[in-house]
Amino acid sequence: MRRLEYQALALIVATLVADQLSKELLLGYLLRNGQMVSVIDGYFRLVVVFNPGVSFGLLGGDRALPPWVLSAIAAAVCIGLFVWLRRTDRRLGG
Repeated sequence: MRRLEYQALALIVATLVADQLSKELLLGYLLRNGQMVSVIDGYFRLVVVFNPGVSFGLLGGDRALPPWVLSAIAAAVCIGLFVWLRRTDRRLGG
């Protein structure tokens, strides 16, 4: 593997770990301290909400796409980006 590929894979892994870790920590905190935590009184609060749709409930109505369809689309995009990365010779940072 080229250095560019190692950089990209390291960035992907770091992003995935940070994303999942922050979600787990925040969800655990919110579930221990109630479903709502006020951060700035009267202005900003964190609330536990589970969304069955994509973004803001899109595609989550009566005829929602099965979750595996959305996962397949995401996987296809990732594969496409990886193929594009393999074909480029430019460095990631510049």
